[in-house]
Amino acid sequence: MSIHMEQIEGQDLTIFRVSGEVGAGEQLAAMQSFFETGPTGDVLWDFREVEGERYFYEDVKEVLDLCRNKSALRPPGKTAIVTAKPVDFGLARMAKSLSEAMELPWEVRNFTSMEEAVDWLGVHYP
Repeated sequence: MSIHMEQIEGQDLTIFRVSGEVGAGEQLAAMQSFFETGPTGDVLWDFREVEGERYFYEDVKEVLDLCRNKSALRPPGKTAIVTAKPVDFGLARMAKSLSEAMELPWEVRNFTSMEEAVDWLGVHYP
């Protein structure tokens, strides 16, 4: 799997572009880097190029546990998750529901359209 993290200059936004096989370990490493390098309030996860095996509940929970443990480092904001395949949208819905149950301080929404996600975040997509 490849995760490319980009902080958009002049906006409080980080974009994670994910391609290939999804692995929780790589996403955890990307999130750790995000929190260590000065996290932004708004985050956009682009999972439209994901292939192969998918996450399990335990993987999603592990990623969200890290976010909860580091929540004091991230400013208020929103997280948008963009997917292309129904299975990935279902996983994104699970992540949204779990983030609400864990009372994470960021609103999370799932999208199948990059344009809708960017509009919801209120940012300019490069």
